Amino acid sequence: MVFLPSFSLSTFLLLSLTFLSTLTTTSAGSPPQLRSSRLIDLLIRDYTFKHNIKKTGKPFAVHLPTNLSGIHVTATRLRCGSLRRYGLKIGEFRLDAGVSSFPCAERIIIVRQNLGNEWSSIYYENFELSGYKFISPVLGLLAYNYGLNNDSTFEVGIQAGDDPILIDFSNLTTAKYDDGGGDEGLIPLCASFRRDGRVTVARQGNSNICVARENGHFGLVVEIPLIPARKKKGEGWWQVAIGVSIVTMMGVFLMAVVMVVFISKMKRKMKEEIERIAYEEEALQVTMAGHIRAPTAPRQ
Repeated sequence: MVFLPSFSLSTFLLLSLTFLSTLTTTSAGSPPQLRSSRLIDLLIRDYTFKHNIKKTGKPFAVHLPTNLSGIHVTATRLRCGSLRRYGLKIGEFRLDAGVSSFPCAERIIIVRQNLGNEWSSIYYENFELSGYKFISPVLGLLAYNYGLNNDSTFEVGIQAGDDPILIDFSNLTTAKYDDGGGDEGLIPLCASFRRDGRVTVARQGNSNICVARENGHFGLVVEIPLIPARKKKGEGWWQVAIGVSIVTMMGVFLMAVVMVVFISKMKRKMKEEIERIAYEEEALQVTMAGHIRAPTAPRQ
């Protein structure tokens, strides 16, 4: 007899419907790896509810199978009213008093995820993050309703009150890029991933702390600087020579245009002066009085 792991019905259906699109094989004969962030959340939820949770308000580590190694999960069970009155500190997340959960019948389980560097790459693949690079693993904060018989494990939303939800990445940021380049001078940005496939990148007040108004997945990213390609020694001299030649030719052309305009103006002025003199001589007839040339008015 073959025993199968006990997953919830929703997880089983999702696995069946998305098997081809969410599973990839890394090499021949090697086990497939999950490439769906939503599917990972559902699996973590199911393994969380397998624990025999006896105490309320005490965090516990969730043990995951080897095919999810690299993901670290912590969870705690709370009463909805206690969460609102006292808040919660779980892992890197701090929820101050006034935070609300909806819908909430009586108790909820809050799950904190640290996907590690390897599993965080799924969010880079599934969301539009071109031009950015992770400098921290992706952290998740999710919540589920906790029924008496674990027969109602629907997801619950978390909404911040007057104070936002804080996510502290101080102990998780990487000091160097994977390619060996330094990240000095770059400003860490907070990336917030939504269920509808959208991602928001924003600058925070503290470089290592993200703020949020609701639960979800978060990570620190930096913009990838554009590094111009280095030119070889002597390369590009002919582009400079062509540029100088073009500028010189344009200068000569402009000077020629100026000279043509100047000469045209001079010719026009000379012509007008000649016409004016001819008109005056015609209006005042010139006669000779002895050896003196004097204008005389025309006879009426």
